[in-house]
Amino acid sequence: MAAFLVATLFGASSYVWEDWGTGDERTLYSTVSFGVAAVLLGMLASASSNLNGKETAVVVVVLAVVCTTTALIVAYFKIHQPIDVTDKATFKKGAKDVKEVIATHEEAFEFTVQLPEDRDTLHLTFSGTDPDRDSGTSCLPRSSLRLTGTALPAGLNIPFDDKAVTVPISDRHDSIHLHVELRTDHACRIRVAVRSAVLES
Repeated sequence: MAAFLVATLFGASSYVWEDWGTGDERTLYSTVSFGVAAVLLGMLASASSNLNGKETAVVVVVLAVVCTTTALIVAYFKIHQPIDVTDKATFKKGAKDVKEVIATHEEAFEFTVQLPEDRDTLHLTFSGTDPDRDSGTSCLPRSSLRLTGTALPAGLNIPFDDKAVTVPISDRHDSIHLHVELRTDHACRIRVAVRSAVLES
């Protein structure tokens, strides 16, 4: 009984403790753990009953299949659920990593998002504010960002609105790097920040 509880605890821990390994590694770990737990549970059931050898084998196999299938289904949905990585998105301006930058016309800076899990796409939404809007007409309606990088070889121009930009993730990377350039009037300054960054499959 103690062995069954330990195996079940190991399997369940892979869904609670999310800071080790990759999603695939945790899936394999939990599936094996739950499979072992099922076999031990079948042995426990046979030991406390009058089942013969064939009946015991059937119980063990059925329990192993049910527990393993359940573990795989739960792991699949967990691995494919969206992950909010807004707090892992930073701009680099000069030598510093910052959460927002104030830029002028055609000023460029680097943008990085750390990727803790394997996913297919990154959905980005940028926000912009005009720090000088109180001095006259806001520059924001005439401003946009130009994004380029390995994931966006053709580049992309995006206005400051609520629409998300989809960045494909073709291979496993620890992070995504984009080159960002502000397009605005020559006399304007815009404060650029990330409103949301979400990984999805």
